[in-house]
Amino acid sequence: MYLRLKTLILLGLLAAIVSACGTSAPQQSSAPTAAPAAEPTAAPAAAEPTAAPAENLEPIRIGLSAPMTGPNASIGEGAEMGVRLAIEDLGGNINGRPIELFVVDDKCAPADAVTVVRRLIDEDQVHAIIGPLCSGATLAALPIVEEGQVPQLSVTSSSPAIYDEIGEGRNEWGFRLNLDDLIIAKTFASYMAQESSKIFFVAQNNDFGRGAVEAYEAVLPEFNIEIVGTEYYDEGTTDFRPILTKIKQSGADSIMTIMVEYDSVPFFRQLKETGITDLNIYTRSGVTSPLFLEMTTDDPSLGEGALSASYWTSGLDPDAEQRFAERWGTPATVHRMMSYYGMKLVMADAIKRVLDSGNELTPSAVQEALKATNLAATPIGDISFDEHHQAYPFLTIDTIKDGKISLLATMPGVRR
Repeated sequence: MYLRLKTLILLGLLAAIVSACGTSAPQQSSAPTAAPAAEPTAAPAAAEPTAAPAENLEPIRIGLSAPMTGPNASIGEGAEMGVRLAIEDLGGNINGRPIELFVVDDKCAPADAVTVVRRLIDEDQVHAIIGPLCSGATLAALPIVEEGQVPQLSVTSSSPAIYDEIGEGRNEWGFRLNLDDLIIAKTFASYMAQESSKIFFVAQNNDFGRGAVEAYEAVLPEFNIEIVGTEYYDEGTTDFRPILTKIKQSGADSIMTIMVEYDSVPFFRQLKETGITDLNIYTRSGVTSPLFLEMTTDDPSLGEGALSASYWTSGLDPDAEQRFAERWGTPATVHRMMSYYGMKLVMADAIKRVLDSGNELTPSAVQEALKATNLAATPIGDISFDEHHQAYPFLTIDTIKDGKISLLATMPGVRR
């Protein structure tokens, strides 16, 4: 079965390519020319700090908007770990100017995101913002960064709606590093069609879950896959038995879960308890993750054979994953590592080009530098932004085999 999976994935990816070618506490609290992009630059080495910060130099102020309380607090805490590790890898400074991180709690809630992102701009006067991490919060924050004229980098918000909101001639202050769900769906569906004809979706009842389902709804008919049921659940749900009963009665030959690790664990425990063993299992995230494996050491068979398509997986950057685990005592995850790369690769590169150019470091200068990003051969692929300010890192497909994550394939993100 495992060999067959690898063969089918390679065939599916080939078809997709062809078709696509057409524990520190957080710190609370004039238009320059564009920085040059020139030729593609190599990704920075793992830990090559610049010169020690000089005294009296104005700090580089970076904002992080993330859920630090509520049901998604673990995501926000992990993102802060990722950004702080990136700052440590940079030696705490860029070109000698110290980096200050301002962390605000958006709770993954649109209204809160508006309030705290405005605080980052008006009170903390940050040069750039990483986050929000959740799609609904990001969509709500975009008008605020446009009004305040401060660049914002999404690193995990995957709603396809963001693509239509940002970029040249739109909101030019928003950027996105991660792939969105329509890009992922277009590629992954070509593989799913090899095994599936009727699928049941279980997704978080938020912009992340609904955006992903809508992306597959738009794509799957082309591959003759019928959606026989969709159930949305509230974050933090622990009893999935009513949903599992509907799955058993639906006639589905496959299920796809769109949930984070803390919801995936009870879902897959109860899936096993109900005796549902004959379905193909696909996941958007939350299963093929070191954190999921750490939470299920009592039963390594949970998640066995599940296939996931995403924009990061364990194994892409073993050295950084090891540093993360050693620094924080917990494994890397997609939110943690994408936040790390957002700071270590993208923001640091843009800010360094501004400083190297001799221009004043302002939010406008960082925005222009982000537009000119052109990083080659990073651990997550080549990074540049198209006219929608969308980057195209690797698409990854992986599975759980013998209680371990097995990376089956990577490919450049298919452009929309």
